[in-house]
Amino acid sequence: MAEEAAADYRPVSPLAVAALAAGACSALALVSPICWVLPIIAIVLSCAALLDVHREGARKAGGAAALVGLALATGFGAQALADAAVGRWLVERRAAAAASLWLEAVRAGRLADAAGMTGPAAPGAGGALAEAFAAQPVVRAVRGCGGEAAAEVTGVAAGEGEESGWVVRVRVRPCAGEPDGTVALRLLLEPTAVPRQGGSLERWTVRDFAIDD
Repeated sequence: MAEEAAADYRPVSPLAVAALAAGACSALALVSPICWVLPIIAIVLSCAALLDVHREGARKAGGAAALVGLALATGFGAQALADAAVGRWLVERRAAAAASLWLEAVRAGRLADAAGMTGPAAPGAGGALAEAFAAQPVVRAVRGCGGEAAAEVTGVAAGEGEESGWVVRVRVRPCAGEPDGTVALRLLLEPTAVPRQGGSLERWTVRDFAIDD
């Protein structure tokens, strides 16, 4: 009896155990992009474990554990990528909407509202300094297009280098005073959390604006 039991015993593949553990740890990929490497490691370990268990002459257990680790890694990895993509898309839409609101305020002559949305990094954007704000080249160019002009967001991207925030590129047209009838703008926006009772409110600020060459 003991000999039969010994003959039926199959040791568990260490790779399968490692794959299962790595697959479970892949849930951390949902917390931070830094942990996105964990699902990749788990998938590699799972494939190696399956090869180890099913190779010719091997008498090892752990195929099910390797498959579970592979499923966990694939599921958590795919969800992390999807969450990141959806999150970025939402932020891009909010940045574009904030830029459109700022431009609409400038076009409509509500310079106090537009200046209120402008951060201290932008020249002349200071509450009571409406005249200085109105004298900025971008403000003059947008107002010169008239009320019939339409603003079109042509691109949204994360700031690069020392620029934190989101870069929104906009075209305002038709503009009679421009050679090609278009004013191209580059706006740098940044979201900040404004404390409110019971939580916080996201507020977008136009930190910088310039004519986009």
